[in-house]
Amino acid sequence: NFIILLNIFLTLGPVLFPVVLTIIENAMNSSAGY
Repeated sequence: NFIILLNIFLTLGPVLFPVVLTIIENAMNSSAGY
């Protein structure tokens, strides 16, 4: 069960990581701008 979860995380990780980074960047830019 844990290995399956780990495999899913490793597969989706590289895909979700840039999305999360852009969301964090947008949040920081909006908070810094206003």
